Amino acid sequence: MLPNSEVTFRLDAYDRSEPLVIDPTIVYTYLLGGGTGSTFPQTIAADAGGNAYIAGQSWGNDLPTVNAPYPQANGTGSAFISKIDPTGTTLLYSTYINGMGPNGTFTSIALDSVGNAWLAGFSTSTQFPLIDAYQSTLGSAQLAAVVLKLGPTGALLFSTY
Repeated sequence: MLPNSEVTFRLDAYDRSEPLVIDPTIVYTYLLGGGTGSTFPQTIAADAGGNAYIAGQSWGNDLPTVNAPYPQANGTGSAFISKIDPTGTTLLYSTYINGMGPNGTFTSIALDSVGNAWLAGFSTSTQFPLIDAYQSTLGSAQLAAVVLKLGPTGALLFSTY
């Protein structure tokens, strides 16, 4: 990359009578994060409809939130998940998961056939939001694995330590 943000290519010998195709094509780029702290995506997935799901940890308190069960950060290092439409023009949902700070993050995401997002990660919080929890307390450890399920519109459907 050049200092003015231009990208260049160096080509070896090729048949100039044929069209030159440089692949892959960038479909869109999307800047996700706030201005008050760093945002660290840890995992990404795409569903059959082309929606992108990005999850990780945000140290800012101004991550854009849409259709959010938890629209505000809770402490430092809050976990987040965002869903972006296939064109990269619409944030379909984006939420912090309160109770995750400090030092909570999502590290894995899987999507099921009906549009639910399943996330796994870790938390140090004793106030992790629980729904139909298999394990309802952090336990004696200061760090616990967490699993949760969000519906197609971002509603929190299940969560547990």
